[in-house]
Amino acid sequence: MEKYKLTTVGALLQALCADLQQPALPEDRWCMYTGGTGPYAKDTPCYPADYPDFDDAGFVHLPPDALRHGMTAYLSDELLCDVAGELLSRQNHADAEALVSALNYYLEHDCFPPQAGKTLPQLDQILRGHQWERGFQVPRGILAEPACDLSLALEMFYRAGGYDYLEENRKALNSEALVFLGMLYNHIAAGKYQKSMRHYEIPLTKIQRYKLERKQIPAVFLTDL
Repeated sequence: MEKYKLTTVGALLQALCADLQQPALPEDRWCMYTGGTGPYAKDTPCYPADYPDFDDAGFVHLPPDALRHGMTAYLSDELLCDVAGELLSRQNHADAEALVSALNYYLEHDCFPPQAGKTLPQLDQILRGHQWERGFQVPRGILAEPACDLSLALEMFYRAGGYDYLEENRKALNSEALVFLGMLYNHIAAGKYQKSMRHYEIPLTKIQRYKLERKQIPAVFLTDL
């Protein structure tokens, strides 16, 4: 992906897909600058350039060359790589229209588009292959799937740090994990996910279960399926 060259959102995302299929990614960081915050079309003009500067007062200073092109909003390369990489994991080739549509969906819903037609075993496989250091976009997409059941939601909860959340050990969790776990805790407690034939054993010792029972944690978080 070439920096410092006026292009379009669709073309930039396609170039990024080509980079992601190479053995190693370039180490330099960049942002995609646009004239507005979206939603984007595949032919929306954009300008890839260096990250903005942040001064001690917290003000953001955009690259002068981006401003000369009328670009006043930006998205990080990390976010764009996540969107392009997720789409490539679902299909061998992603066209500009599909990439821009996925980006717009993510910016609006804070998760990837549901994977139409995915079965529970397929969602299970996606969860097991997820690298949690990459964030919570993929788990949010799994939870949005109609096939996602209670056992998968509980497994996701505990894999993301659910025990620390229940024990209120907030120092062990970053802000993104706290938001994700809070959302998932409320959905599970409210009965959003249904039981299925899939089994899941809650990863707690007898002592841990007893302590959480004393804290009046809902039984759904303490019961094997």
